[in-house]
Amino acid sequence: MFSFLSDFTARLMRVGDVQRQSFLHFGTSVTVMVLGFLSTMAITHLTGSPSVPGGLFLFLSYLGIFSLISSGGLGGAAIAYMNPVKQREEYFSAYLALRILLLAVSLFVLVLFAPLLYDLSATGLFPWLLGAVVVTSLSDIAGTWVYGTGRAGFLQISTLVNNLIRIIVQTLAVVAGYGVAGLAGGVVAGLIAGFVYLVPLCRFRPVLFNAKSAENLIRFSFWSLLASGGMVLYGNIDTILLGYFSSTSEVGLYRIPLQLASFSLFSALALQTILYPKFVAWNNEGRRDLISASLASALSYSLLLALPVCIGGSFLGGRLLYFLYGSPYEAAWPALILLLVTQVSYVFVYLWSMTLGALGIPRAGAMAALIASMVNIPLNLILIPVFGITGAAAAILITVIVHACCAYIFLKPHIRLIPDFRALRSISLATGIMAVCVICFVTLIPPATVEVVAATVVIGGGIYLLTLIRLEHGIDSALRRMIQEMGIVLPEWL
Repeated sequence: MFSFLSDFTARLMRVGDVQRQSFLHFGTSVTVMVLGFLSTMAITHLTGSPSVPGGLFLFLSYLGIFSLISSGGLGGAAIAYMNPVKQREEYFSAYLALRILLLAVSLFVLVLFAPLLYDLSATGLFPWLLGAVVVTSLSDIAGTWVYGTGRAGFLQISTLVNNLIRIIVQTLAVVAGYGVAGLAGGVVAGLIAGFVYLVPLCRFRPVLFNAKSAENLIRFSFWSLLASGGMVLYGNIDTILLGYFSSTSEVGLYRIPLQLASFSLFSALALQTILYPKFVAWNNEGRRDLISASLASALSYSLLLALPVCIGGSFLGGRLLYFLYGSPYEAAWPALILLLVTQVSYVFVYLWSMTLGALGIPRAGAMAALIASMVNIPLNLILIPVFGITGAAAAILITVIVHACCAYIFLKPHIRLIPDFRALRSISLATGIMAVCVICFVTLIPPATVEVVAATVVIGGGIYLLTLIRLEHGIDSALRRMIQEMGIVLPEWL
């Protein structure tokens, strides 16, 4: 076993730096997502009622909003200014002081608004929320130093540790009968574990900083805060309003399909993290032609997963929800279809917004996010009381499309946005062939059992992948090159 791991590591290290980082990020992201799916499946089957996971998602939505206040958008600013090594400790010291100040402010605001958070207080989750905000801030601070010093791989491992501990604690807590409080406790336990892993890597010496350093961070982060704040707001406000207008059960019925749909964003999230520092460096060197070409490739590689998952999930969504999470969740199939389309739209939002930040124009990204938020809140207030979770899904879909359109308009004057039409055509054709085959298969053999559903997914995925490799030689060559550099021999027929 150890010999195999050692051999695999040696092969991985022979892969190019960019490919190795992509492989590591994608691998950890896949592992985290799969473990998250498995834990959610266990929780839904152990609890039976959607209200328990719904309570957890409400907790996470409040955590996202108050963590945004404590972050202030300063992380990206600190990383940008930490690139010159001689300024690294000065700017990080300024960042650390500002983060501690914002943490105190966020805790004060949280305590001030505690009487309004009756849905958390009623379930005893408010103390857990306080602790989660504190630990999230500490983890972000440690992660900023690690990422800013070029060790993104360790940050991915900390995320994996976080999720492993969270899943273990949550599963044990649910089995022990602690319900939603146990789920919230698992979140805090995971955050602590991830932070503890990063602490030994944070070897820096705090130094005195001048007001100019803090001013630069605040000026840079202002628009980043508005950009990220807009996405955090419209990514959580639907959950909070569902809890307000309906119940925690409706929240569970909405967020479980959303988690399933998010599988399609693996590639986009991995590429967003990997490409951002490279785009920043290329922009500083005046090489925007490289940014344009890489962005076009990133969009293609992101849609390579998002598009077939959207189409396949739309056909099999009801059965997948039934077998994965239980019979109560099958009713969320219409919402799942809308959420799957939303994830495809998110691909453009993530990559275009990331590029706006890398080009040093976060104000445009902030404006796009703010416009989307201004659209989202009225839509939720109108659609949720009438259509429930389907209304919430429709609201987020429209919001993300608006956000993508705004990001495109703001980005177009700065770089050439020419998509890789050949790759997109191949992906669309492979997806269409897969869809026809899946339709024929489920017509001949209705997906009435879990075995048939699993077989349909495997067959559809296999047909899509083989068709795509035959159609798109660029993707075929890239995959072959990376696999061969790791010393893996492919069969002749491939």
